[in-house]
Amino acid sequence: MAAPLFSLAPSPPLAELTTWAAGNGFPATIACGLLLLFALISLIRVATRQWRANGFERADRIFLASFRESPHVLSIFQEGVEFRASPRWQVYHAGCRELAFHLLGSDRVEKNFASRLRAAGNITSSQMNAVLQAMERAAGEIALDYLAVTTPSAGAASSIRWTGLFLGMALFVEAARHPTASPGTFPRDVVPLLLPGAVSIVLSLMVSASADSLLRRICTAAARIRLYPAELAIMIERAFVNHGAQSAELPSVAALGEPVSPGFNFPPAEPFPHVKR
Repeated sequence: MAAPLFSLAPSPPLAELTTWAAGNGFPATIACGLLLLFALISLIRVATRQWRANGFERADRIFLASFRESPHVLSIFQEGVEFRASPRWQVYHAGCRELAFHLLGSDRVEKNFASRLRAAGNITSSQMNAVLQAMERAAGEIALDYLAVTTPSAGAASSIRWTGLFLGMALFVEAARHPTASPGTFPRDVVPLLLPGAVSIVLSLMVSASADSLLRRICTAAARIRLYPAELAIMIERAFVNHGAQSAELPSVAALGEPVSPGFNFPPAEPFPHVKR
């Protein structure tokens, strides 16, 4: 009877690897498993932060699409449409509240808001500076909050490297205390001692690369959030600011006339009155 084409028995290299992992390489296998678990947890945390950043960017795209299709700057604020997950909407909302206060005397959308807005005049450049300051303050706070919830942990990669180093040192100490290696099996017995350190270096590079990529991305997004008030201020100035209006000048001192000094009407013959005590 012919031999089967594929044998179910493991190949010699695989059988030798299985024997090594169950014998001399068992401590190194446990150490590498712990390092893999640690790296997996770190990568999951990085993926979670990246998922949050993707959610903020998606909300920003939805808000910007609605804002570009709106008839005027205050349209979304007037309709009361909210994009809570959008950092740029929060900057826009803060600027619209300050602008509505200077235009209408109220920072809320009240009854007859549209008719009052049509009847309202433009604001001055000094009032526009107050609107810009409100947007810049909101953008700074939102950028800090954005970085706080999206920045990955900075010490995960170094922790993996140090853990691999300590595990390798522990294996070396254990091998020195119980020497069982023969001259013929010296390389096979030394490789497990070096394996945790090598695995930790590879895993730390993977975690560090993914964290650095996310960090560059969120730093760019935070910088764009801080620059958004300048972009929004240009649209507001074109629609609601009267650059031709000059601030009222203070009256000159000469226009007030000569100062009037107090006079004393006591005649020379009369003595100065004394107050009785």
